[in-house]
Amino acid sequence: MKKAMRSRNIRASVIAAVVGGTVVLAGASEATGDTITLRTAYPGPSTSPIAECLFEWMAQELETRSEGRIEVETFSGGNTFADQTQQYDQLVAGVLDYTYVALQNHPGRFPLTSLITLPFSVSDRMAASRTLLEMSETDLADEFDDIRILAIFTGPMSDVHAREPIASFEDLGGLRVRAIGREVEQSARALGMDPVSIPLSALYENLQRGVIDGGLLTGAAIAVFRLHEVTDHHFLSNMIASPTIIGMNKDAYDRLPEDLQAIVDEHFSGWALAEYATQCFIDLDQLGIRLAEEAGNVVTVATDAQISVAREVLAPTVNEILEEMEADGLPAHATYQTLLDGMARHGEGDGTNR
Repeated sequence: MKKAMRSRNIRASVIAAVVGGTVVLAGASEATGDTITLRTAYPGPSTSPIAECLFEWMAQELETRSEGRIEVETFSGGNTFADQTQQYDQLVAGVLDYTYVALQNHPGRFPLTSLITLPFSVSDRMAASRTLLEMSETDLADEFDDIRILAIFTGPMSDVHAREPIASFEDLGGLRVRAIGREVEQSARALGMDPVSIPLSALYENLQRGVIDGGLLTGAAIAVFRLHEVTDHHFLSNMIASPTIIGMNKDAYDRLPEDLQAIVDEHFSGWALAEYATQCFIDLDQLGIRLAEEAGNVVTVATDAQISVAREVLAPTVNEILEEMEADGLPAHATYQTLLDGMARHGEGDGTNR
C-alpha cells in the first residue's frame, strides 16, 4: 500500500511540475491503431555523440525491429523531460516510458548500487557491467523494484579535468571541482579537493569564468559539452565509475503486445543492451581525451605507484562510507565484496577499457 501511494504521489508531483513547465503529456504510452508511441528523454543536445551512439540508435532500432509499430517520441537536453535529476521519477510515474538515468544524479537514492563509485573500484568496465547486471536481480533488486530494468551498466569513467596543471594526486589539493554523488564528494574531499555541485549544462561557463577549477568529469562529458576548450589539464586514473541504467515503466511494458515485448526482451534488455551501452561510453571517453589532445591540452596518465598511494589515502574514507551505510541497516561490506568478486570473476584483457 505504501509503495502504491508513493508511486501515485510521485506521478502527481511530476505531472504538476510539468504543468508548470512547458508542456503536458497526455499519458505514458498511447496506442493509436496499430502504432504504439513510447516517450523517452536524454540529456544533452540531439546532435551530441552520445545521442547518436546510444539514444538515437535505440529509438531507431525500436522502430525498425517493430516494423513501425513502435514510434519513439524523444525529448532532448534543454527540455523539461531531459532533466537528469527528474528522469527517474518521470519514469516511475509513467510520464516517460523508457529512459536513461545516470544514478549519481540521485545521491542517496540507490546506496548499494552507488558502491561501484567508490574510488578505483573499477578497472574493467565490461566486467563491472556484467557484475551490476547480475546483481540487479539479487543484491540490488530492491533499489529498482518500481521500474523494469532494461540494462544497468558502468557508463563513463570520471577523472580530474582542470584549468590548472596536474601531474600527481598531490596537485589536486585546494582545487574547487565539480563532483556529483555523496560517495564521490567524500572521496574528493579526502584527496584535498573542494567539491561543488554544478549541472553539466552550466559547467562550460563556470570553467570559462574561473568560478571553479575543474571537475571529476568523464571523457564523454568532455566530448559532448566541449569541455576541452575550457580545461587544459587532464589527469587520468580510472578513478570513479558511473553506474547507469536504461529503465522502462512497468505499465508501459505490460501494455505492449507479446510480440513487441519479445523484441524488447531480446534486443533491448539484459547483456545485449548493457554491452552495447558500455562500449558506447568507452568509445566516447576515448573521443573526449582525443579532442583534448588535439586541442594541445596536457594529458597525464597516473602511474600504478601513484594510484597505489592514493588508494591508501582513500582507504579510511572508503571504510567510513561502508560503516555509515551499515549503521543505516544496509549490508554495505557484503555487497561491496560481492561487487569486487564479480568484477574479478568477469575480468578480461588488461582491464583498462580506456
